[in-house]
Amino acid sequence: MPVVLRPGTDLDPDALVPHLQEELATFKAPRRFSFTGVPLPRTTSGKVQKFLVRERLDPPRCRPRAPSRPVPDILGSFGPRG
Repeated sequence: MPVVLRPGTDLDPDALVPHLQEELATFKAPRRFSFTGVPLPRTTSGKVQKFLVRERLDPPRCRPRAPSRPVPDILGSFGPRG
């Protein structure tokens, strides 16, 4: 999870984990943190571009999505029996 620090602020990662454990359910608490002073990439409507964040954090694991394939029509074989 990227954490963007405001200019002139400092954050202790050891204090962040206990705070999140108190505020969030265990399965919702992030396991990894990445601290940066660079703003997150956003769209023109203000949404975070998550695919660009993933590329910045872990470039080797980011791969383009496989092209979508047509779904086979398996239900057509269950037509009326004659």
